[in-house]
Amino acid sequence: MIHKLVLILSAYVVSSAYSQSTQVVRWSVDGRHEAEIVSAGEQGVTLKLGNDDLPTIIPWYDLRELTNNQVITSDWKKINLDAWRAHARLNRGDYSGAARLYQQLAQNYLWKVGPESADVAVGLSRTTLDRGDRVGAVLPFLGWSVALGTSNFEESSPVDGIDIQYGVLVDLPPIFVGDDFDTQLEPMPNGQTVSLRAKILHAIYKLAHDADSRTDEQLRDDLVSINSLVQQQGRRDPGVVFIVEMLNAVHHPDLQKRNASRAALKRRVRTNPDSWIEVWARLGIGASLISEKDTKSNELGAIELIHIVVRLAHESPALALLSSQMVNEYLIKTNREQWGQSIMLQVKENSMNSAVINEKESKVHE
Repeated sequence: MIHKLVLILSAYVVSSAYSQSTQVVRWSVDGRHEAEIVSAGEQGVTLKLGNDDLPTIIPWYDLRELTNNQVITSDWKKINLDAWRAHARLNRGDYSGAARLYQQLAQNYLWKVGPESADVAVGLSRTTLDRGDRVGAVLPFLGWSVALGTSNFEESSPVDGIDIQYGVLVDLPPIFVGDDFDTQLEPMPNGQTVSLRAKILHAIYKLAHDADSRTDEQLRDDLVSINSLVQQQGRRDPGVVFIVEMLNAVHHPDLQKRNASRAALKRRVRTNPDSWIEVWARLGIGASLISEKDTKSNELGAIELIHIVVRLAHESPALALLSSQMVNEYLIKTNREQWGQSIMLQVKENSMNSAVINEKESKVHE
């Protein structure tokens, strides 16, 4: 608490306007650039770069050097170092090292608006996913939507792991399996900063997680509530549309609705081959068909999921593993356990080989 108060007081002290000239070096941009210091605060240093009329916020993770840096207090310097270390470790595949730093930073940054908060949210969600906690990754991902404030996600800078056009975390489709059901999806914090989009996505992930415990009538009511929220957006959100298609394909209690959603997902498979979109679409189709009551549909669903394991693992090893888990559960139920274990073993071996390569590359860059 005392540390938080110090940071808040520091922000007030140094947020006054400066007319101080400086030179800035960023990790993401080559060269040294002339600038004028405007302020320093929780989200980074605000500068007027060159002849720009409008100031630019350089988030702490991207700030490498700043001359005449009296504006940066010792507390900000520590955050600057921790934020850069977390971001750099994540980029080179050191998820374990990045996770510890992002967990510390999240205490002050999650659910706030600004570029540093956005990086912390994405970093925390990706490192949480890396250790296999799909449910735990949902809230920090939604924190990314909150961090964007009133900006559209399409206008944000490219972010590893997120498709900016759709505004989704590629390794986090609304599909849960196995141990995912041992963890409850926590509610979002109350506050004005929580965007409508974040509320919609939370409702979708929550229903996808809890659907098996809901009656058909409850599912219908939940889906009506979600559709009502979607309509309040006032514009077509391609990521939300895609996720709702998957939700309806797997969990809608009416067969006609499930068929229509599966048809929409099949169109995505045809129009977006060899992409994360095909992976998501096949996941939705596979999970939907495996949940039907007839054997023919179940077998076709397993084939859809095996497509991901065999053809599309390079797009997302994590989703290939998720697909293999779903296939394994189905094959166990149909007394073909050895086949399921063989598929999962192959995916895990591929994943381990990828992790070893990432670890070697990480050591090279240290």
